[in-house]
Amino acid sequence: NEFVEAAVQSSTGSKMPRADWNVLQNYLIPMPDVKSLNYFQKMMEQGLQHIFQSTKENRELIRIRDWLLPMLMNGQVAV
Repeated sequence: NEFVEAAVQSSTGSKMPRADWNVLQNYLIPMPDVKSLNYFQKMMEQGLQHIFQSTKENRELIRIRDWLLPMLMNGQVAV
C-alpha cells in the first residue's frame, strides 16, 4: 500500500499518469528469506505443472470430442 501511494503521489500526466522513477527507485522493497523463496518456488512449480497437465488433458478431450461428435450426429455411433 505504501509503495502504491508513493507511485500515485509521484505520478505526472493527466491522460496517462506515470510514476516518477526517481522516486520509486529509492523505495526499499523487503526481500523474503531464502527458505520462503524456495517454498514459494516449489508451490508455483506444482501449480504450473497442474496447469500444464490440465491443458494437455483438455486438448486431448477436444480432439476426442471433435472426432466423436460428427459420428454421433450422423448415427454412426450410438450411446
